[in-house]
Amino acid sequence: MALFNSLTQPSVQDPQVDTSRKLQNISPETPFGEMALALSGGGFRATSFSLGAMSYLNRAYIETDNKKRFLLHNVTFITSTSGGTLASTYYSASIFKPGFSFAKFYADMKTFLDGDGLLQEVCAILNDPKCWNEKGKLETVESGKKKTVTVEKSQNIINAFAKAYDKMLFQDPQHPNANLFDVYFNRAANPHLKGVCFNATELNNGISFRFQTNGEDDSIRTVGNYYLNFNNPEVARKLRLGDIAATSSCFPSGFEPMIYPNDYINPGLTDVNEMLDAINYKNNNPLKLPTVNKQPFCMVDGGVVDNQGLFSMMMEDTYRAEHHPKKQFDLMMVCDVSSYFVNGYVTPPQTSGWYKNFTIDGLRKLMPVGLVIFLVSLALSLFMDGIARRVGLFFVLTTGLYSAFYFWTVLSFNKFEKGLAKSFGTVIDKFIGIFFKIKFNRFQQMLQTRLNSTLLITTDLFLKQIRRQYFADFYGMPAYKNRALSCYIYEFSAQHADTRIANLNAKDKKWWHKVSDNLMPTAEMQAIATNATAVPTTLWFGDGVQVQRDDVIACGQFTMCYCLLKHIYRLEMLDAKWQTNAPLQELKVRLLADWTLFKKQPRFMVEKGE
Repeated sequence: MALFNSLTQPSVQDPQVDTSRKLQNISPETPFGEMALALSGGGFRATSFSLGAMSYLNRAYIETDNKKRFLLHNVTFITSTSGGTLASTYYSASIFKPGFSFAKFYADMKTFLDGDGLLQEVCAILNDPKCWNEKGKLETVESGKKKTVTVEKSQNIINAFAKAYDKMLFQDPQHPNANLFDVYFNRAANPHLKGVCFNATELNNGISFRFQTNGEDDSIRTVGNYYLNFNNPEVARKLRLGDIAATSSCFPSGFEPMIYPNDYINPGLTDVNEMLDAINYKNNNPLKLPTVNKQPFCMVDGGVVDNQGLFSMMMEDTYRAEHHPKKQFDLMMVCDVSSYFVNGYVTPPQTSGWYKNFTIDGLRKLMPVGLVIFLVSLALSLFMDGIARRVGLFFVLTTGLYSAFYFWTVLSFNKFEKGLAKSFGTVIDKFIGIFFKIKFNRFQQMLQTRLNSTLLITTDLFLKQIRRQYFADFYGMPAYKNRALSCYIYEFSAQHADTRIANLNAKDKKWWHKVSDNLMPTAEMQAIATNATAVPTTLWFGDGVQVQRDDVIACGQFTMCYCLLKHIYRLEMLDAKWQTNAPLQELKVRLLADWTLFKKQPRFMVEKGE
């Protein structure tokens, strides 16, 4: 399994070998032989779309030597992030157990995605003290004396989700280890997957952290990245899948970071020293290594760096190509529910509230008045009787709080000024008073402008720019060009319609005009795709009939059908031999028949429970 990549270590590969592969056009040996599947993040929208795409791969089959093989069974490697990991962990763990049924997996997954059931479970766990009993022991030495410290799993929202995932998806009384990473090390059920990778982001170095294995003990070194990785399979195999799924879907601002080892303690992992020793520590800043060695580190959503798990799939393909007799992928599929659509920045207007003409400087000048009133009121309450004393007591209480706030403000401001002077010099301290003369409505707009633009950059533009780099690597290299299949949730959305047609006319004109009338989506399909694309990134759907969930699943199904057809047409243009390849042509006929069914009823698979 591949561990290294250009983002996580200095270059150690032979540049000539690496470059030649990037520039080499690689065609599939068999169109739907060894396949990889990448499932993107995006909350329940991603989970549902992934479920739809997987269910269609489980319907489509290719037949050779009178033997049917569903395309999903040709997927030998799965990589995922965030919401996609909820689908991939449950599916992959399930097929490693005996007696797997896709119909049961599909039905269970739909139930899991039903309404706000997950949120209800999370809230119940969060407020139940009995659910928070995981404790580990850490042996330390202080002042030459040994000391035992109790380390507990944090009682917070992300860990409540981790426990809910464990309960709702992975716990199986008949298979005690089915909820652990250990499930991938028993191949008795003959699963079609040869490797799995669930992507997170670690915050020591700001790069991907991959929970990846091929089921062999030596593959544990691939759990992590170049700087932080496991060296002890016994520890890694005891990690809970619920904790791994939570780590992969732990989106910043929405959740707290997952802390290793604290938040990975479970009944089988209580020796915190062993958990820390199980990690090889490096740091991209060598000067900081002493501060991070054998210390806890935090992880968040894998989508912060790679929302599709693309680079993990590319690394696995490179590893297979360089380790004969392993075989590189014939097809690399990406199911993605994020999009290139960006909501442009809009400058917030100035408010016109009652406070619009106030300034901080004006309020600061009024503050001593409150202090004077407090002192007068105190004197009245101490030295006067009757109504004057009662009035004094009233104002002592009201202005006392005001005076306390005044003193706190003065002290805080003085401390703030000293901090500015220390950090930026005396120049900034000299001009800071200008801001206190700005009217409140303008000052509010200035702050809101900065906040809104920062949020847009960090949560939209920044993330999409990072992801675009992986897209450029994947779609720009000849090595992947003929083996890539992209299944996007927005493929048939109304806002993407003109771009889709323009791309087909430009890149696929050799075959598109011959089949364009047949492969155009219906208005109903476009409406479903448009609605699916607009589903927000949450971990719940609305109550009642699950229209949103079912529309996203259906969108995944008919989009995957279309993408498989498109891939076959492209293969036929790449090499004429595929035009007469009987198994491939028979598959194309079945796909076209399904496409006709989708045009008549886009939800026919969902309604049949497929």
